[in-house]
Amino acid sequence: MNGIFTLPWKEIFGWISGILCAASVFVEIAPVKINPVSALLKWIGKRMTGDVLARVEELEAKTEEQNAVNCRVRILRFGDEIRREVRHSMESFDQVLSDIDTYERYCETHRSFKNNKTAATTAKIKQVYLQRMDSNDFL
Repeated sequence: MNGIFTLPWKEIFGWISGILCAASVFVEIAPVKINPVSALLKWIGKRMTGDVLARVEELEAKTEEQNAVNCRVRILRFGDEIRREVRHSMESFDQVLSDIDTYERYCETHRSFKNNKTAATTAKIKQVYLQRMDSNDFL
């Protein structure tokens, strides 16, 4: 019992500080969001899965581009049908207008994507849509 009470205060404070420092490596204190173990494990995880993440990002980019191409195909097909005087329902127009929005948004954010293929067709679709709206002449 004499052992702990005979230690100088500096030594006791040093031991307590050391124990708290060691415990802080494993315990995350709420206001202070520093946890070296979590940071180390996150860094190791990123190093191990870096190739997979890069491939996933590449696949997402290709999927997004393919979606834009599919929208373009539907827009051009719809425009061809309008020129052949095929009638459409309001829902069909709504769908192609949604495709136009998606396609134009993709083109705005991807400047290198070839964009000049639907401008005239889009204008024609919008013109016919407005005419049909005015006369309530949908299929």
